[in-house]
Amino acid sequence: MATNVKILLRRGLRSELSGDTLSAGELGYTTDTNQLYVGVEEAINELRFDPFANAHAVIQSWLNSADCPVSGLTVDEDLVVADIPSGQIDNIIKALNTYSQTLVFNSSTATFPVGELLTQYVQKRTVLTSPNVIPDINSITATFDVEGETITASAVTLSALLTTLQTNAAISTANVIVEVVGSGAASKLKICKIDGNELNVNFASGHAALGFGQATNTVAAVTGFDVHANGKITASVPGSGITTVTVEVNEYSDYFAYQQEGTGYPYANAPDSTAYFKFGTPSTPDYSALSPAVDTTSITGASDVKIGLFGSKRKNVEVLTEESRNQLFTNQHLKSYSASTGLRSDLYKKELAGTSGTFLSYVAAEATTFFIDYSLKQVGPGPTAGSTITFVRTGTLRMINGVPQSISLAKLTDTNVEVHQDSLTTGTVGVVDANEMSNIVFTAVIDGSDIKVNYTQDANFTTEISYTVKRWTM
Repeated sequence: MATNVKILLRRGLRSELSGDTLSAGELGYTTDTNQLYVGVEEAINELRFDPFANAHAVIQSWLNSADCPVSGLTVDEDLVVADIPSGQIDNIIKALNTYSQTLVFNSSTATFPVGELLTQYVQKRTVLTSPNVIPDINSITATFDVEGETITASAVTLSALLTTLQTNAAISTANVIVEVVGSGAASKLKICKIDGNELNVNFASGHAALGFGQATNTVAAVTGFDVHANGKITASVPGSGITTVTVEVNEYSDYFAYQQEGTGYPYANAPDSTAYFKFGTPSTPDYSALSPAVDTTSITGASDVKIGLFGSKRKNVEVLTEESRNQLFTNQHLKSYSASTGLRSDLYKKELAGTSGTFLSYVAAEATTFFIDYSLKQVGPGPTAGSTITFVRTGTLRMINGVPQSISLAKLTDTNVEVHQDSLTTGTVGVVDANEMSNIVFTAVIDGSDIKVNYTQDANFTTEISYTVKRWTM
C-alpha cells in the first residue's frame, strides 16, 4: 500500500505528560507505557488523579494537610476532587507540585531578590563504591584502612561493620562518609570524601568480602562544585542580623532539598560539611565570598508526598486502546504501581488499618448495582507469641442499593477464596491450623446521603486491598 502522508504524534515518557503538555485536540503517545492521550479544554473546578498504590488515602491525607491551600475538599472513589472554589484550582496544582523551605542567613545586609533562583552548591566529592555486591552481609572478615585508619572485622555483619565505620572519629576527621547502598543481597559499600581530596582504601586482606575487586583502591582528587539544590525566592525578610528567605522548590527537581551544612548529616558522627557548601543567585553568585561571608544558620521545610504527577485539570484524557486495559477488554493483566514509578496503575489500591472503618463510599442516589472484584492481603499476630500470619484472599462483593428506587436499604454478599501461612518465631513457615480464616468482614450501610462499604477486622491486623468497581443504575 502506497504511503502518501505520514502523521506522527507528539511522543514522550508518561512521566513527562503534565496538565499543560497537550493542547485541546492534540494527541500524545507515551513511549514507555504505550498509552494514547488527547488534550481537552481544562476543567476549572475539578482535579482528576491517575491511580497509584493507596491513592485514595494518600490524596485525602494531602487534601487534609496544611500544604493544601483549600480546606474541606474530598476525593471520591474515582479519584476526582470536585467542586473546587473558583480561582483555586491553579493554587492547588502549584501546591501539589512544589514545596517551601525557609532559610535563615547570618546577615541583614546581603540581598536575596524575590523571583531569583537561589542555588546551593556542594563541593564535588571523591567517591568509591564497591564494584560488586557484598557476597555475605551476615559474616564479613576483612582488614583494611580508610585514609590510614585501620579497621579489622572478623565474621561481623554488614550492619555492625557500618556502625564501626560511621562512629570512628579518625574517619570522620578525615572528612569521610561511609554508607551502604542497596539492601540485602544487593548491598554495596559506598565511601566518599566530602572535601574532594584523594581517597584511599587499602586492604591487607578480605577485599572480596566487601565487594572490591582489588586490594588497593585510590580515587583521584576532584575540584569544583556541583548544584545541590535550587528554587525560586518567594520572600526575603531582613531582621536583626539575619535575613529570612522563603524558597519555592519543585517536587520533581533534579536536585535535592536545601541542606543545613554542619555535622550530623547523613548520620550523627558524619564530618562537618560547613566548608563545603555555598549559596549563590544571579545577582550574587557566591555569598561565601562576601565580607563577612554569608551562610545559613538554619533551614526548615522539606518535600511532602509526590503526587502532583498524577493530578491534573483533566486537560489530558486517555483514549481507549487495548493498552488501556479497560474493563471492555478480556484476558486482562491488571497491575498497581507506586507513585514513584510514574506509571499508570490499572487497579485501585488501599490500606485498611484499625478494627473498623470505611472501605468505599459513594453518593447513594447515583447507582443501584455494584460489583467489586478484589484481592487482599491481611497480616496480623499468629498462633504463637511473636509469630505472624498472612492471609491472601480474592473475591467479589455484590452490593444492591435501594436508594435510587426510594428504598432505604442496602445489602452485600462476599464470595471469596483464600490461602494463608504462619510465620513462627523459629523462622519456619507453614500452616499450623488449616481452619484459620482471614477475619476482615465487609458490610453495606446507608449513611446519610452516602452508601458505604464498611469493614471490621481483629485488633493488630492490617489489610492491603486492590480492586476494580463496576456500578450502574437500573
